[in-house]
Amino acid sequence: MGTTTILVADDSAVHCQLLTTVLGRESWNVVTVEDGHEAVARAAAETPDLIILDSRMPRMSGAEACRALRRHEATRRVPILMLSAEGDVEGLRAGLESGCNDYLVTPLDFSELIAKVKGYVHRRS
Repeated sequence: MGTTTILVADDSAVHCQLLTTVLGRESWNVVTVEDGHEAVARAAAETPDLIILDSRMPRMSGAEACRALRRHEATRRVPILMLSAEGDVEGLRAGLESGCNDYLVTPLDFSELIAKVKGYVHRRS
């Protein structure tokens, strides 16, 4: 199998850069986009190995993007991790109901993030 590609959708440039750095240390290719619309379009065109969505983005929330990704044949089975702020119970519920595989609370524990990503990537290979 080739290089693992992870698509990160977050409207915060700082969060995107941080995730790119942390995930890049594992030699994963990280592609970032700023909102849910871009995530759906990019994922449908390139089919990443895993998608990380921020639950609260402008134009299209993480939950809305997740539902759209689950409707596309190319991305229907791609693992999706949803990120949301601590205490965002509504975001947690919406994310899980939208079809995401897992949910992580920010601020992130990077060792937990890496472990979860490795688990999903390993199961896909």
